[in-house]
Amino acid sequence: MAHIIKKRKQETIKKKLVCKPITTAIGQLLVGSLNLRPVFKTYKFSDEMRPKIIRQLLTRNSCLQFANVIDSFGEDIVNTSDYLQISWTPEQLKDFDEKSYKLASTVFPKFASVVLCRITYNHGHFVDWHQIADNSCLSAMQIFLNSPIEYEGGETAFVMTNGYVSIPKREAGDAIIYGDKIMVGVTEMKSGNNYSMFLLK
Repeated sequence: MAHIIKKRKQETIKKKLVCKPITTAIGQLLVGSLNLRPVFKTYKFSDEMRPKIIRQLLTRNSCLQFANVIDSFGEDIVNTSDYLQISWTPEQLKDFDEKSYKLASTVFPKFASVVLCRITYNHGHFVDWHQIADNSCLSAMQIFLNSPIEYEGGETAFVMTNGYVSIPKREAGDAIIYGDKIMVGVTEMKSGNNYSMFLLK
């Protein structure tokens, strides 16, 4: 009887996970809505794997302009029921908003591509744990284009150097830079629209 109760509890926990594991080691990792929970003790971290947060890199007005582009863009997009993505070159970003381009280049120089995206609530969309090296990227900068009060869930989460999961607080215009070795995921989208711009190297 005790075995059955334990099994049911384990099944309940699995259903609450908002990011699925991608390796056996990561299998010990749990992500709560805003909680930090122990991951594992054997994973080796380095200081270069720490994400760097930059507050108010872009103005709210600039963020709104980019979000409007995502909503209105009609060609050259990947459009599914819960995820919309637009790919730009650095030159296209510069032509659209030179000031934002210069600000981004100051903290994240020589980026090779730009991705504008919108995650919309639809059947609990989330992004699985991964490393950007899986997509042949060395580093990335994510700029948040709208306030978290406009959506629920859809939070960028990282496995930190202390073996915990971190979900940094963010506002529209904030940016976060991370390298190719850090584990990153996005929690379950529960409501609203989450807009972001990614610069990739």
